[in-house]
Amino acid sequence: MKLPAVGKFVDRRVRSGTGLLRLARADLDDLFASHPATASPTGYTRGTAIVCSGGVVRRTIGRVLACCVRLLCWQGKVFDPVAGTLQNRISPFRIRAIRARVYPTASWSDGGPAVVLDYSQTSFVARRIRDEIREVAPGLWLGQVYWGRTRLLDFALEPADGGAVRRSDRRIAIALLLLVGIAAWAGLRFTSDSTTIYDSPAEQFAHGSHGG
Repeated sequence: MKLPAVGKFVDRRVRSGTGLLRLARADLDDLFASHPATASPTGYTRGTAIVCSGGVVRRTIGRVLACCVRLLCWQGKVFDPVAGTLQNRISPFRIRAIRARVYPTASWSDGGPAVVLDYSQTSFVARRIRDEIREVAPGLWLGQVYWGRTRLLDFALEPADGGAVRRSDRRIAIALLLLVGIAAWAGLRFTSDSTTIYDSPAEQFAHGSHGG
């Protein structure tokens, strides 16, 4: 598959992170290899997990999985170019955590230049994870995830407006807290009732429970 270079007409399949779900794994690898590393993203980015891609069925499954991952697990990354680090935005509450160092070096996939997201010295949980990203279209980065030396999956990053993201995060956090509060109230309300036992058989017959 021949794809146009950055700066020229961009294939419609690689204009967005969800568009990359149209490509098979081999095409994603070709796309990654055909674009040398440029600058890394800055500030907030929106992430798309590419767990399953390719044909119509696989693409549909991939979209569902990407939505589930974004809702429950991982929404993207926040890059700090001054510090040369990033933080991931994780959980339904969009918590900023799991820091990584960001620097250019040789890619494990083809030996060419890539921007590496290195967790080995910054996160105990993710210390075996290494991401490599390259800009494959203006404002669109394709990433490869490694666990040790084992390739796991791909992902995409796109710039996001920081102010809008923070406002959205606040709304989501408030909505989740309200849902948790309602669930807790409902649990207490409908599980705290107990059967009243009367001392007098007559009162028990008149006012008590008969197993109905």
